[in-house]
Amino acid sequence: MAVSSDISAFGLRRPTTARHSRRHATLLSRRPISSCAQSIATTQRSVSLLARDIKKPACLQPIDLTAIESAAPQFKGLDVATITNMWASSETQSRMIEGLSKSSVTLCTGSVKLELRDATASAIPPTHLLSLRNGDGSIASLLPCHSLPLLLTCASLPPAMASSSSGTLSVIDLNLPSPSTLHIIRDYAYTRCRRSLLAALLPMNTGRVPPTPEAMAASLAALSVLELSARSKAVYGVYLNACRIGMVDEEFWKSLRLSWSILLMAFARKNARIPQRPHAC
Repeated sequence: MAVSSDISAFGLRRPTTARHSRRHATLLSRRPISSCAQSIATTQRSVSLLARDIKKPACLQPIDLTAIESAAPQFKGLDVATITNMWASSETQSRMIEGLSKSSVTLCTGSVKLELRDATASAIPPTHLLSLRNGDGSIASLLPCHSLPLLLTCASLPPAMASSSSGTLSVIDLNLPSPSTLHIIRDYAYTRCRRSLLAALLPMNTGRVPPTPEAMAASLAALSVLELSARSKAVYGVYLNACRIGMVDEEFWKSLRLSWSILLMAFARKNARIPQRPHAC
């Protein structure tokens, strides 16, 4: 029976008899896996990951107004939409963003120090420091934040996020599936910018003009299989974190699903470009 015409690429001659065909098929199965075959296997594992759905969970809790009122008493008696609009349209938002961008965390013996470097006098320093833990309990990173932006978008944060003392930085332990990607959710909570979120989920040099999903997929498909797999794992990590802390923002979930569909298109393009390993009949 015939074998793929690409068999010469593996250094094997075409078998001429059924006996030889079986012998060569055995040899082929015993050969070390080539880099091409490894790429195919990595792609298949990534596609298996991408086959999982990342829809917004239906069981998410609503935003806790009591927690928001505790963190920001000036908003007492208002609904979430009104508070969000008031916060986003005020100088407080830009002052918090400046305070966040200028903050620097330093680990000292037995303590944590946060400083604002090159910030204006109006910058509002972060109120909390998230101590992100790995699966083994070790500290993965320390992430500064203000409680209000996160409380307005995430419904399952630790209760300590709602309390802070003036001038005191509250440190909160947070166990997450993907500690290294929480900053993407945090940054979105401040800006609510879908374009910035998509750029963080799928970083690439796109220039000033926002590319189409098809163009982004084509660009991602040019990456190596390992690089593309790393991107997919990072996006899936953001999804797991969003589920854990109860991200409720609809625009966030639209952007997350869009990035997932772009990755699917990129893997489809990548898989079409990788030569398939011949199989003996």
